[in-house]
Amino acid sequence: MDRRGCAGTVLLGQATDEVIKQQLADLLGPKNSFTPQLLQLFNRKVKKARRPVAASVEEDEEEDEDFRQLDDEDEDDDDDDLEEDAAPPGCDMQLYENVLELRDIKLETEMKATALKKEFEELKKEQVKQTGLEKVHAERVQQTQKDIQKYQREKQQRANQIRQIVPVTASQIQCLYTEDLPEQEDMTPPAIRLPADLKNEVVFTRSAFARLRQRIKDLRVETEAARAEYRDLTRSFAVSQREKKQTMKVIEQLKQKFENVQLLRFGAGVSLEQLERAAAAVAAEKEQKLNRESMEDKGPATLEAQVIAEKRKTIEELSSTRAALLQQNTKLLKTVASLKASDILLRQSLDNGGGTTATALNKDGLTDVHRARKAAKLKEVLKLQVKEIETLKKEIGLFKLKGAHIDPTVLYGQRQPYFNRVRCEGGEDNDEAKSK
Repeated sequence: MDRRGCAGTVLLGQATDEVIKQQLADLLGPKNSFTPQLLQLFNRKVKKARRPVAASVEEDEEEDEDFRQLDDEDEDDDDDDLEEDAAPPGCDMQLYENVLELRDIKLETEMKATALKKEFEELKKEQVKQTGLEKVHAERVQQTQKDIQKYQREKQQRANQIRQIVPVTASQIQCLYTEDLPEQEDMTPPAIRLPADLKNEVVFTRSAFARLRQRIKDLRVETEAARAEYRDLTRSFAVSQREKKQTMKVIEQLKQKFENVQLLRFGAGVSLEQLERAAAAVAAEKEQKLNRESMEDKGPATLEAQVIAEKRKTIEELSSTRAALLQQNTKLLKTVASLKASDILLRQSLDNGGGTTATALNKDGLTDVHRARKAAKLKEVLKLQVKEIETLKKEIGLFKLKGAHIDPTVLYGQRQPYFNRVRCEGGEDNDEAKSK
């Protein structure tokens, strides 16, 4: 409880005392013959006051300490001043009990007021003490602020003594000096002049400044390129790390599979050195076996190899001839197709044109006859080519059989070249076809 609360409680106790006295006066009345005895009984001190019945538990807990202190003080008083309570002879007992109850209420109020006065005095002392502490702390705060200001000034002074590099542009640099003249009343700006000599100056040429500016731009470009390269390398590194992890997983799987295969095939783990030695031994054994077989079958094998080489050479020649014939046959087929298309167009024109087409046919009759003869000759040539291709197929099939070696001239006689001199245009080709 603060000081204001204590003062308010004291005033409330005083008001309660006045109310109790007023209630006593109302209870006794103006014409009560037992008023002096009851007032003496009301003002008498008792060893311990009775507490009200309607008091709450919290108030009892708060007032226990006060009652104990007052009881200790009452025990120190003279016991002769205390007498036992007794109702005056002939007095109403209800009135007597009411007076005793008011006395108990008055004693409790007095005890509370005494305790509050003591607490009030203690709070006053505590306030004085706190006021002194506040003054001390205020003085300390002021002293601390002064120390901080002093430190800030010293720090600023020391910082001003440190040399600082301030970047400026070339346009901000001017080699000019102001004349040291006394201040004038009209506040005119001081005169500016160039330096008398360049002993204390640093001279840069424009080309040097241009190189510096260009170098700045180059550095920016190089920086951006380096950053881009760094980003690319970072991405590549991340990708390579992922690929490495995947590869390691595959390697682990292959190792596990390899171990399982070893256990399944050999019943135990086998090292790579053992496998290499075993493979070398098997290869050496196979080579020795082949050498022995080659020594045993050297004579027949050599003759058979020569025959096989000759057959292979003949097969290659026939294959090349067959390919050339197929190319010529393809060209002739294309020519026949074009002639058939022209024949179809001519027939359509005859069907659609009537007399006009007949007149045109009379004019170009020789050309159409010539084309018909050429188509017939080409058909004959195609038949010969098909026959020749079938013959070549039979020869190739015979040569593929083991041990077969038959001269084609024996079976079919001397072949004549049917295709080298065949042409699709000109009258000379037609004459050659007739001679064939």
